[in-house]
Amino acid sequence: MKFVRYASNGKISYGTLSENTIHELAGDPVTGYSETGNTVVAAG
Repeated sequence: MKFVRYASNGKISYGTLSENTIHELAGDPVTGYSETGNTVVAAG
Protein backbone atom coordinates (compact mmCIF):
# COMPACT_ATOMS: atom_id res chain seq x y z
CA MET A 1 0.00 0.00 0.00
CA LYS A 2 1.35 3.42 -0.96
CA PHE A 3 0.26 6.52 0.92
CA VAL A 4 0.08 9.77 -1.03
CA ARG A 5 -0.58 13.42 -0.23
CA TYR A 6 -2.43 15.16 -3.03
CA ALA A 7 -4.44 18.25 -3.98
CA SER A 8 -7.86 18.05 -5.62
CA ASN A 9 -10.38 20.87 -6.03
CA GLY A 10 -8.22 23.17 -3.87
CA LYS A 11 -8.14 20.68 -0.97
CA ILE A 12 -5.03 18.84 0.24
CA SER A 13 -5.69 15.29 1.44
CA TYR A 14 -4.03 11.97 2.13
CA GLY A 15 -4.91 8.82 0.29
CA THR A 16 -3.79 5.39 -0.77
CA LEU A 17 -2.68 4.76 -4.34
CA SER A 18 -3.95 1.70 -6.22
CA GLU A 19 -2.76 1.65 -9.85
CA ASN A 20 -3.98 5.07 -11.07
CA THR A 21 -6.73 5.60 -8.46
CA ILE A 22 -6.32 7.50 -5.19
CA HIS A 23 -8.64 6.46 -2.36
CA GLU A 24 -9.17 9.44 -0.05
CA LEU A 25 -8.50 9.07 3.67
CA ALA A 26 -9.95 10.89 6.66
CA GLY A 27 -7.09 11.61 9.07
CA ASP A 28 -3.51 10.80 8.18
CA PRO A 29 -1.21 7.77 7.99
CA VAL A 30 0.70 8.72 11.15
CA THR A 31 -2.06 9.41 13.70
CA GLY A 32 -4.80 7.20 12.25
CA TYR A 33 -7.12 7.18 9.29
CA SER A 34 -10.21 5.68 7.70
CA GLU A 35 -11.25 5.49 4.05
CA THR A 36 -13.89 8.02 3.02
CA GLY A 37 -15.13 6.14 -0.03
CA ASN A 38 -14.14 9.06 -2.33
CA THR A 39 -11.71 8.42 -5.17
CA VAL A 40 -9.81 10.52 -7.71
CA VAL A 41 -7.79 9.56 -10.77
CA ALA A 42 -4.05 10.15 -10.31
CA ALA A 43 -2.43 12.43 -12.88
CA GLY A 44 0.78 11.59 -14.56
